[in-house]
Amino acid sequence: MGEKNTMIPRWKLPLRIGVKLLAALGLFSLVVACLTTAVTRRIVADMTLKDLRQRLDLTLEMASESIDRSSLQSLRSRLSPDLSAYQVRLAESTAEYRKLFSQLSNIREVQPGLVLWSYLFAADEYSTTWRYLADLPDRGASNREGMNHFGKREDIGEWVSMINAMKQRRVTVNARISHDSKTGRWTLAGYAPVLDRDGSLLGVLGIDMDASGVRAVPASVFLLFLAAMLSALTLAFVISLFLGQSITHPLHILDFAVNRIREKEFGARVEVTGADENIQLAAHFNAMAETVQEHSGNLLRLKAAMERFVPEEFLGQLEAKDFIGLAAGDYGQKEMTVLSADIRSFAKISEILTPGEDMELLNSFWNIVAPAVRRFGGFVTQYTCDGVMALFPGTPEEGLRAAIEIQRRLREFNSEREKSFLAAVRVGIGLHCGEVILGLVGDGKRLEKAVISDAAAVASRLEEFTKVYKADIIIGRGAADRLENASEFGLRFLGRVKVKARTEAIDVLEVFDADPDDVRARKRRGAAEFEKAVVHFHDRKFRKAEEIFSKLLEDNPGDLVSETYRDECRRQRKT
Repeated sequence: MGEKNTMIPRWKLPLRIGVKLLAALGLFSLVVACLTTAVTRRIVADMTLKDLRQRLDLTLEMASESIDRSSLQSLRSRLSPDLSAYQVRLAESTAEYRKLFSQLSNIREVQPGLVLWSYLFAADEYSTTWRYLADLPDRGASNREGMNHFGKREDIGEWVSMINAMKQRRVTVNARISHDSKTGRWTLAGYAPVLDRDGSLLGVLGIDMDASGVRAVPASVFLLFLAAMLSALTLAFVISLFLGQSITHPLHILDFAVNRIREKEFGARVEVTGADENIQLAAHFNAMAETVQEHSGNLLRLKAAMERFVPEEFLGQLEAKDFIGLAAGDYGQKEMTVLSADIRSFAKISEILTPGEDMELLNSFWNIVAPAVRRFGGFVTQYTCDGVMALFPGTPEEGLRAAIEIQRRLREFNSEREKSFLAAVRVGIGLHCGEVILGLVGDGKRLEKAVISDAAAVASRLEEFTKVYKADIIIGRGAADRLENASEFGLRFLGRVKVKARTEAIDVLEVFDADPDDVRARKRRGAAEFEKAVVHFHDRKFRKAEEIFSKLLEDNPGDLVSETYRDECRRQRKT
């Protein structure tokens, strides 16, 4: 959309297509030479691999016999489902471990330039999980760097050779070499079972050999082949070099331009000059690029417009890449955190505002909410007259941090309003977790996004309870229990409330992290006493509850929740 048109370098030395076909002979000869080279290298590589596999097979046969069975059996007895770091260090300090470690070192030192690693592990032939008994560090490493410690688990579900070594009680070697991303080396691995006198499996010995020779074709073979082919190709290349370039250069230019279009650089163009057969193709390409550029711009503008109504994150939950193909009934289901926010007393505020001022206030509020929601991985799914609903597919912490951020930014917003002698805007936020169904409803002519969730209903009710308790943020117990680090937040138990569509009352908690610093500090300090007073209140011990709430208010006059409870205690005592 709006890309600047850029010209690909012009095509030079145009020739007739019939003449240019002669140059293809040279290219064909080159292709044959390359294929022959590849086949030769493959044959040499296969021979090298075969020799390496035989050497590894023999090494495994001999090395497995040298392993001390009693030490191996002793170490196996130390394995347990969950090993502590102390148990690992204790096992690695035993004489049995040192003996096996020494034997593994001897195996590697017999062929120091070839054997890279040797290791022992215990395995269950009926399971895909095995555990290291002993392993060697990387050659020349200090502090056993790169070594797998005693008892470390590995999944061998896809290691066919290792499984065969255990089940068939025989030496097995991988059919192919593999690349170690940590060391950058190519290796060939093999495995040999270590059996006791009764033929029972004690462990498996693994050896990795350096396979870099398999990857590198011997220079003498490569040079010999090149010398033989060079004399045959020299004459063909000299004759066809000019002609070959004249036919392939335009195609390379066109290919480059096509790739630019594929990479969405729609401003790419090919310069049209000369009078040969390629000119028409270049002209058609430029016309196609113009059309693609125009349609691409239209599609991008349409996509941007549609995303204002249906968030891209909403489509992601439906596992849809775009709007095409969506139909009524498409849905996705996932556990999410639901945030419901609402402006308190908006009707009263709206009475003194013009319609334009109404819209300005609402947009200012939404411009506070939406960035905070997006910052913590959520997305807004519904704007109401004076509120908003947002979903967080990640952890409950993300939704809670977004709610705190909204309240903090709202305090800054109100500070600016107070400078203009405008009334402060108060917002209540409810949070809850649960299964959420996001989908599309409607008929064949019109679709609407929908959120179907008990968690959404509960979050909305909790937002309403913020008016009752005079709290900024309320979170349900179900969501609070899912917090991985609840101690990082300022939480205190508010009580049990009855929510519509729920047969049982639920526990709710106040989140006071967005309160002013002094109020927050006093709330955190008095949280235990506050919760004790709440328990007294629900036990209908209103006098005791009132005494505690009154003391809390003396220490923290800004605690509106304690004030609400104290006033309710007095009312209950009078009735």
